[in-house]
Amino acid sequence: MLAERSAPLPTYEFGGAHVYTYRELVEATARALSLRRYLAPVPFSVWKAMAILAQSLPGQGLTLNQVELMERDNVAAGTGNLRELGIVPTPIANLVTALASQPAGEAAGPRT
Repeated sequence: MLAERSAPLPTYEFGGAHVYTYRELVEATARALSLRRYLAPVPFSVWKAMAILAQSLPGQGLTLNQVELMERDNVAAGTGNLRELGIVPTPIANLVTALASQPAGEAAGPRT
């Protein structure tokens, strides 16, 4: 069935109008949850060591792959055409606020 396709499938890459650092995302989340957090930069070598140790613990903790992904900037080339797919763009600040207002453990509702 895949061999019958003549044109390649499209690749979608979506982003917003603002580029956030990891620190900005953590700070926005802490503000939305009304938490005071003191953030300290942690070298990637320490993150990698923590990930290696976490692999031996039960549960889904930090993985080495996650650390490796955080080492590289992950910025979309453009905003994409969300409307073409029937998706209404939502600022990340609104999402953080909405998620923070949900009771703990409650799954997010259906997305449109």
